[in-house]
Amino acid sequence: MDYIDLWNRNRVDWLYQLARCGEVGASAVRVGLLFATFLQPEDREEVHPKYSWLVEHAHMSRETLTTAIRDLEEAGFLEVTRYHAEGNHYRMPFTGEAEWKRQRTVPFVPKVRKNPPQGRRPKTNGSKN
Repeated sequence: MDYIDLWNRNRVDWLYQLARCGEVGASAVRVGLLFATFLQPEDREEVHPKYSWLVEHAHMSRETLTTAIRDLEEAGFLEVTRYHAEGNHYRMPFTGEAEWKRQRTVPFVPKVRKNPPQGRRPKTNGSKN
């Protein structure tokens, strides 16, 4: 199998795992799909779009985009090199040289819900339910 075939196979596996990952939210999946369609093994394996471009094409606020990119990076779905003077550089966490295995960069800790769902309320004598 040549480099491009393995890279594309890794990308399909990456998309499959991203779509089924309970550790990232819908916004992170949307941003991940944007990167998956933008990065190509033939042309570019690293991109550095401006944040304004990402906000426009992901159709979300800057804050939501920042959270989504952080979540993708922590979950092992995206590699980010941050630069102050120029745009950040983004890479998929795989190449076409070996099969990809996801590795988290930060241990997963489930988020605490602000208003977790409660069980059914007990019936009272005056209740119609």
